[in-house]
Amino acid sequence: MFSKKDFQTWGKQNAILFAAVMTKIEGRKDDALLRTYEFRGFPSMAILDADGTAMTKKVPRDLYSMSNIVAAAPAYAKLSAAIEAGNEVDQKQWLMAQLGMGRIKATEAKAKIASSGLSGKAKARADMMVFVLEMAELAGSTRGRNVTAEDKMAACVAVYEAFQAGKRLPPGSSPEPFVDDMLIDAAKSNKDSVAFAHACERVKARHLAQIKTMKGYLPRYRADLEKNKDDEKKLERTKSTLKRIAEIIEGAEQKIADLETLAKKLNA
Repeated sequence: MFSKKDFQTWGKQNAILFAAVMTKIEGRKDDALLRTYEFRGFPSMAILDADGTAMTKKVPRDLYSMSNIVAAAPAYAKLSAAIEAGNEVDQKQWLMAQLGMGRIKATEAKAKIASSGLSGKAKARADMMVFVLEMAELAGSTRGRNVTAEDKMAACVAVYEAFQAGKRLPPGSSPEPFVDDMLIDAAKSNKDSVAFAHACERVKARHLAQIKTMKGYLPRYRADLEKNKDDEKKLERTKSTLKRIAEIIEGAEQKIADLETLAKKLNA
């Protein structure tokens, strides 16, 4: 994400960009920032109040969510302080602040929007944020050990129904890969070339990027075969890693081939 021009432009104007070497170096300035804010990967973002306390650290790693949170943070801080003090606040502003910060569930947000009196651009923006929340929650419901095939099928149906109703995610939003995968499955089941065309190029690009990344690891681990030839344990770990990389590449290539086969069937 750091390599994308839209993020670079936005980041320079709206954030304090900080990159860290993960190796701890004693005495290095700001070396404790990652631990202080409990970051686990890149890019991560924390919104801080005037005292340096994080208002939120669980920010989805997409520009749409990041920009919404940065825009909503001042109003959210002001309104939440007013509510805590027992003061009345504008409920429309409070709803938009909660949506922007991702501090409300989709079902509750829908109900509040319906009774809020929002209209025009504000209503459209609120509806979009709710749809993103809804798809993100749906994506979460398909992960985990106890998820069944029926759960995944229900999620696929829900995504397809939203697509048929004309709902579209903002480009690059965090649920987009999940929604695209569901649409490919739905397109296959329903012989829907329109749904397929909507998602295909992004899905294909994602698999191609994975192949490129995995192939980039190959020289390093192939060199380790020679480097670790006298250490049996390290050598076996290296071979295992190379095998896993090959499996990932093969799997991604097969998915691309499946997409191309499906495209021919749908366009026949």
